[in-house]
Amino acid sequence: MQQLSKPATSSDSFEIDFIDLMKLIFARKLIIVLTMLLFVGVTFIVLQVLPKYYMAEARIHISTSDESVQNALSEVEILKSNKIALRVISALSLYKDPMINAYVQRSDSQQLLKDFTSFDDQALAANPLVSLMLQNFSQNLFVKEIGGTDIIRIRFNHKDPQAANQITNAIIDSYQSLKTEQAEGRVLQGRQWLENKLQGLDSVMAAQREAAQNLRTAENISSTDDTKMLATDMSDLLKQQNQLRLVYAETYAKIQDMKAFQRSGKTMNADLSGSQILYNLKLSEQRLEEEIAGLAQRYGDKHPVIIDARTKLSSIKTAIRDEVRGVEQSLMSTLETTEAQINAIDKRIEEISQSRQTGAGALQSLSMIESGIEAQQNLYQDYVQKLADVEKDSALNGTGIEVLSYAAQPLKPFYPNYALSIGLAGLMGIFAGFGIVLLQDRLKNAFHSLPQLEQETELPVYGFSPKVRGLKNQNVAQYILSSAGTRAAEMIRSIRTLLKIKNIESPKIVMMTSSLPGEGKTTLSNWLGVLSARSGEKVIIVDCDFRRASLHKSFARSGNKTLVDYLSNNASIEDIIVRDNPGGVHTIFGKDVPQQALDLIDSKRMQALIESLGKAYDLVILDAPTVHSVSDALLLSKIADHVIYCVGWNKTSRDVVQTGLKKFRDIETKSLSLVMTKVDLEQASHYEGYDLQYYAF
Repeated sequence: MQQLSKPATSSDSFEIDFIDLMKLIFARKLIIVLTMLLFVGVTFIVLQVLPKYYMAEARIHISTSDESVQNALSEVEILKSNKIALRVISALSLYKDPMINAYVQRSDSQQLLKDFTSFDDQALAANPLVSLMLQNFSQNLFVKEIGGTDIIRIRFNHKDPQAANQITNAIIDSYQSLKTEQAEGRVLQGRQWLENKLQGLDSVMAAQREAAQNLRTAENISSTDDTKMLATDMSDLLKQQNQLRLVYAETYAKIQDMKAFQRSGKTMNADLSGSQILYNLKLSEQRLEEEIAGLAQRYGDKHPVIIDARTKLSSIKTAIRDEVRGVEQSLMSTLETTEAQINAIDKRIEEISQSRQTGAGALQSLSMIESGIEAQQNLYQDYVQKLADVEKDSALNGTGIEVLSYAAQPLKPFYPNYALSIGLAGLMGIFAGFGIVLLQDRLKNAFHSLPQLEQETELPVYGFSPKVRGLKNQNVAQYILSSAGTRAAEMIRSIRTLLKIKNIESPKIVMMTSSLPGEGKTTLSNWLGVLSARSGEKVIIVDCDFRRASLHKSFARSGNKTLVDYLSNNASIEDIIVRDNPGGVHTIFGKDVPQQALDLIDSKRMQALIESLGKAYDLVILDAPTVHSVSDALLLSKIADHVIYCVGWNKTSRDVVQTGLKKFRDIETKSLSLVMTKVDLEQASHYEGYDLQYYAF
């Protein structure tokens, strides 16, 4: 039995496996392409069904130098707050939008819609339906600072591109409106405080003027020149006294205002408290209380989120109390120091007054009164200037917000992303196609190349026979005759040539078999016999398959005496040999007698017939049954000079082929070779490369 060398080393095997893989993929590229198109098609259909969301984007710049703006992160939280959301929902009537209010058709929702604009923010936020609206609103709102800058990006998603545009711009408008109201509130507070001080100074100056006039009348003083001269020494002390009293009044007012704002729970102006830290803490406290009110609608009192928020609130309140104590102590210290300075000046004035002559007492008193009036007038002018500065700042400073770009109506949806989705689907389809090809190859586990067949079986491969589309049994012999000049015919002739040169003695009796039916052994027997006969050899083909006789069909013959008749002593050799076949090949046809098949093949008459044919012909081709069906082929191999084992290309499992070959090895068949049959030259060329392209036609 002929043997081949062992396979190559592991590194060579790896290269061959990789090359074979690439050839396999290229050969099955249609499957990969169809799988990719399927994935892309299904993805495209799904994309048509999915709801489309549009994103509108706007950008604003905040001026952190403005007292109304703390920092970018603080402003981001304000933009995301429920206060802004409620303003936008109310301004655009989004409570009628099903995307924001999923329960717009419910009766309780309808009642809420009627009363929506009449509720305040706190009452609305406590309503469960409004909480759901706020939640839906915030889920579609994205506010983020652009790192390292004072620019904030605002985005909103909506199924309607126009609604996305309107809501995004409404958020900016509501934010600007809120900041304007806050700025106006601070200006109003400052104006009211200054107006109260001016009113108090008016009352004080009116009383001083009345006292001065009464003193002039009582003492018959017609001019104040002398009074002014007497009061020259005291002028500086009185000015210092008035300035200190102004500091004392402002400090005391700050203490009282801070206590009033603390009791009210409102957000304090940094100017009123004198502490930026305290202002920030009060602002954080207010925001956290709003957040807890919103969370209480979704969670219970013992929920970890509620507990954590309340813990943070408690920490902020503690920090506020500590900061308040510190600020109060600082202001009280300033107040005490100022009071001490005022008392010292008063004492000094009293000393100067006592040192003057008693005769000038009335004139001195008048001078002091008029100096006080002058000092009050200067203080009054200072307050008037401060009021003018407040009005000017409110007109010039604005809100510290600059809109860099309002949102434009989006032209295409950002979700779903068609390009990305289809691209990923195509990529997944390619990989899925690879998987299908590899899985199909593994499940089929067939031979698809001559080197592969030769390497794994370690037997010589004499060539292949091509697969001919549309070929029917009745014109098999005629086809090869009409194609005698093609490269396919040359491949069959090369098999005959190899039979001669690969063996020490040219085998005269050649048996054709295969693992399973339908692998093309009868067609190969036909073509090999016809072409050998045409080349001048005396050839006979014997149909030895008594279970599925088909040789007569390939020659389009019927009604002839068969080998079964001869073995049953019902016909002579001359009766069963058909000599008028195309190409000059002789044939002995068979017949289906499955019950007697084994006995007939194993008979001495069968052996004697084959031996006599071997003497009379140059080539005897035995078309034997398949190996896996019955053991007939094993018996026939005993009387054959050579066995050609047909392997269906990309069809027969490797395990099935190896099992069939093992049967011949077990009985020590003396000469065995392989031929790959029904090779699809177009696909096989991808596996074989130029080797099979040479034989393509």
